[in-house]
Amino acid sequence: MLVLILKKNTKKTETPIRFDFVQKVESYEKTPDGLLVTFSMILDPKRYETIEVNGKKAYKDKNTGEIIPEKVLESALSKVSPDNPLPIYSSPPKRNDPCNYLLEKKKEIEKNWNGQDTTLNNGSNSIDTLLTQLAGKDILFSIMYVDLKDSTELSYNQTPEINEKIIKIFINQMIQIIDLYNGFVLKVLGDCVIGIFPSEPNAPNACDNIFLAAIMMRNIIEDVINPIFLSKNYPIIGYHIGMDLGRVKITNIGATDIAKFLDVIGYPMNLTSKIQAQAGHNEILIGRQLFSMIHCQWQKHCNIKKLDDSWKLRDPQNQHKIYELYSIDTKWNCKDEI
Repeated sequence: MLVLILKKNTKKTETPIRFDFVQKVESYEKTPDGLLVTFSMILDPKRYETIEVNGKKAYKDKNTGEIIPEKVLESALSKVSPDNPLPIYSSPPKRNDPCNYLLEKKKEIEKNWNGQDTTLNNGSNSIDTLLTQLAGKDILFSIMYVDLKDSTELSYNQTPEINEKIIKIFINQMIQIIDLYNGFVLKVLGDCVIGIFPSEPNAPNACDNIFLAAIMMRNIIEDVINPIFLSKNYPIIGYHIGMDLGRVKITNIGATDIAKFLDVIGYPMNLTSKIQAQAGHNEILIGRQLFSMIHCQWQKHCNIKKLDDSWKLRDPQNQHKIYELYSIDTKWNCKDEI
């Protein structure tokens, strides 16, 4: 797979557009050294269809409805040459064996049940270093809010010791998953973890990674944490996850010499928080901007969310439209292995 990133300018912001290409065999012939195959790169037909707009060729993303005139794609590709090759970015997760990972985490939680290792672990990615490097800049991030469901009721109905253990296990596992998929933990607010995934210039990988992180969170809560809690006569837990993509600013906030610190601010942070608040029981919701940037193999696991009249937030790219949200309906099939 080859990915080309174009940029679309609007009055409000600049947004990347993802193009996924696949290889097509044009010809092949036998040679003394083996088989000589000639390939071409074409837009992935699973994702795009060729259409006409005002008599001119264009490409329509089947999943998002985005229409890109052929001349826009040709203009971008005309800049690619042997002396100026198309950059290829790769940011795979630190591990690519989800079922083995879940099994290891199950053993880890059971082994450390009595508290030897339930303290919070901020992973190997330093958020302070990242924010310092990006201070003062407007940066594209994939953003995640993951929250423990009904935590107030949980804390009321359980002893402080049980409540503390539940929250620590939940938060620790969420932090580790964010780190696993090359994200950074921005902050922990009570029982809510905010993760950010740098998405510039590598937006496709970052968007795919945050998607995979969310479904891993679903797996670890439903297939690892809750079965252990049931075996220990603890209450099972639920979650809400909200995610989106947007351009934010890294800046100092607070009072100088009293509580000054670097933080991430901007509409996408507020929007993602609102998306998370819309998520139902054990639901993962993503905004349209993030949906448009994930690979089509992941888009097929997303369904548009039916929203009531209370959802009034506008699309950052089109203020005349209500912002669309999508619910993710998949997770890793690992039950037999863990």
